[in-house]
Amino acid sequence: MALEQSGKIGSFVIILGFLSFILAIVAENKKPPFGTPIQGKGVVICKFPSDPTVLVGSLSVVALVLRS
Repeated sequence: MALEQSGKIGSFVIILGFLSFILAIVAENKKPPFGTPIQGKGVVICKFPSDPTVLVGSLSVVALVLRS
């Protein structure tokens, strides 16, 4: 009984770790290459186009935390 339960927990940990790894790679590859510079008072601010990087990266962190 205990061996069967530890196998399920181990499988769950492996799946979440793999999911976290894949989502981190997708987030890294989907980030925009550059932004549009906007002049401010003494500073330059870059406006980036909207992209799913933050969402995918956050899902990666959540999967990693659930794995622990």
